[in-house]
Amino acid sequence: MAALEGKTAIVTGASSGIGAATAAALAREGARVAGGARRVDELQTEIKLELDVTDRESCERAIPFGSRPKKMRTRCWKPTSTDCSG
Repeated sequence: MAALEGKTAIVTGASSGIGAATAAALAREGARVAGGARRVDELQTEIKLELDVTDRESCERAIPFGSRPKKMRTRCWKPTSTDCSG
C-alpha cells in the first residue's frame, strides 16, 4: 500500500518545475493529485484545474470556498497580500 493512498493533494504550479515534480512524487506515493496551473494543457495530473493563484476569482472557480477543507479557507497567495479573506 502506498503511503498516500486514499488522500487527495492539490498542487499549484503543477504544469512545470517544482510543482510538476511535486505532483508526480505525490502520485507515485498513491495520492490522487489535482494539479492547478494557468497552462492546463501542460498538466500531467489526474485532475486538471485552470488556476492562477494571483487571481481571487480564478481560485474561487477552481475550488469553491465552501468546498475547501478548513485549513485552506483563510489564506492564498497574492503578490501584495497573504490575506484573501476580505
